[in-house]
Amino acid sequence: TTVKALVATSTLFVGGTTGSKFIVNGDGNVGIGTKNPSSILHLSGSNARIFLQDANQAADNEKWLWGISGTSFLGQAVNDLESAGTTWINVDRTGTTIDRVYFPNGNLGIGTTSPASLLSVQGNALISGTTTVEGLIATSSAFLAVDSGNVGIGTRAPNTKLYVRDSSNSFLTIDTSGEGTRVAGIYSVRDPNDGASGVGGELLFATKGTGAIAEALRIDINGNLGIGTTTPLSLLNLHQSAIT
Repeated sequence: TTVKALVATSTLFVGGTTGSKFIVNGDGNVGIGTKNPSSILHLSGSNARIFLQDANQAADNEKWLWGISGTSFLGQAVNDLESAGTTWINVDRTGTTIDRVYFPNGNLGIGTTSPASLLSVQGNALISGTTTVEGLIATSSAFLAVDSGNVGIGTRAPNTKLYVRDSSNSFLTIDTSGEGTRVAGIYSVRDPNDGASGVGGELLFATKGTGAIAEALRIDINGNLGIGTTTPLSLLNLHQSAIT
C-alpha cells in the first residue's frame, strides 16, 4: 500500500502492535526496536548501530558508524560492504561511570586541522594536576626535551640531568628581577686556542654591574683559574688593570 500522507491520532505502529519495529507515540517520539520510546529518537537492539553515508564519496569512503558493543560506545570508519572498519573513538563505562575515553587510531588535533602526531595542540594549553610523561620534546627555534629524567635545552638527547646546548657557546643566565637588570651567568665557551674544529671547552662566570654583563672568572681547559683575565697562566691567576 502506498500513501502520500499518514496521520495517527495516538500511536502509530508499523508492522502491527505486537511485532512492530517502528513506533511513533502520541508525544511524537520515534522508537525503532522499542515500543516505548523515551526521547525524540530511541533505538534499541543488540549492539545497536547507526550508519551515516555520503554517496558522493569514493569507494570505501562513504560510511561512518556510531554504535554500541557490549559496554562500549564507539565510532568507526567502515567500508561500503560494512564488513570491516577502524575504530577512531571508544568510550567504556561501568554503570553510569565513564571508565575511559580513548582514540585507538589516527591523530587528534586541537586547534589544528592537520595534526602531525597522536596529539597536536595549536595554541595555549592549561594542564592542572600531576602530569606524567615518558618523553617530552618541545620544538621551535629552540627546544626543550625531557628523556629518562634528563632535561635538555637546545638538544633532543640530553645525557645528563641538565644539558644545555647552543650552536656556538652554551650559557645559563640567572635573573632575579625578571627584567634583565639583575643578572648573572654561567657560560661554556670554546677554548680560543683550540681552533674551529676543536673539542676543548672552558667555563666562565659573568656578573653585571651598572653596564653590560661581563666575564668575572674563568676556568680554562688546563684547570687554571683566572680572575680578571681570560687567559690564566697558572692554577690561580689574578689580574687587575693598572690604577691611574
